[in-house]
Amino acid sequence: MRDANALQDRHALVTGGGKGIGLAIARELLALGARVTITGRTPSTLDRARVALDGGDRLHTVTGDVAEAEGVATTLDAARAAFGRVDLLINNAGQAASAAAGKTDDALWARMLDVNLTGTFRCCRR
Repeated sequence: MRDANALQDRHALVTGGGKGIGLAIARELLALGARVTITGRTPSTLDRARVALDGGDRLHTVTGDVAEAEGVATTLDAARAAFGRVDLLINNAGQAASAAAGKTDDALWARMLDVNLTGTFRCCRR
């Protein structure tokens, strides 16, 4: 049985929270009473998520890209401004672009590392 107040007064931030697994996590966090900030790169995706989640004043969205150091700083600062300290960080943002090793150029390799590894580190560090 779910305790609807288990995370009351807690602020959760979900990177990549506009769709898929991130959206499902955000929905569950809201159901547990948390204030939730979801982030993502695409404003229209976050707008659709806001409607789907129907989180009212307990939901905040911030457009940002975890692959960009300045974007992480701005995103987390905006989340804190909305709901205070981040108590729970869900590093969900990720990409899965791939190609055969011989066809993977340095730019694709760097992008996958920036999003899936370095972005997670930047969010934790911030």
